Amino acid sequence: MLPTISIGPLVLPTAGLIFIAGAWLVLSATERAAKKLRQDAEAVYTMVAIMIGAAFIGARLVFVILHWSAYQQDLLSILWPLTSGFSWWAGAVAAV
Repeated sequence: MLPTISIGPLVLPTAGLIFIAGAWLVLSATERAAKKLRQDAEAVYTMVAIMIGAAFIGARLVFVILHWSAYQQDLLSILWPLTSGFSWWAGAVAAV
């Protein structure tokens, strides 16, 4: 996977684009499924959006805790997750 995509002077990180595209696809599929099943699409959409947010925050928080020695000298790097990582299992637990 390419770490970045350059479009003229604009440089975009591919990891962030993949996260955004994945969240959009999940939310779109969830909304369509809720409408098909005659559920309140707005309530289902909101619930899934909260789950996605909780998954990202939980996955990042556990990753930082597990790799604290890499972050204790530069605390600001905790807030910039596109260059580091996430803990997938912690994200799944936080979403549930």
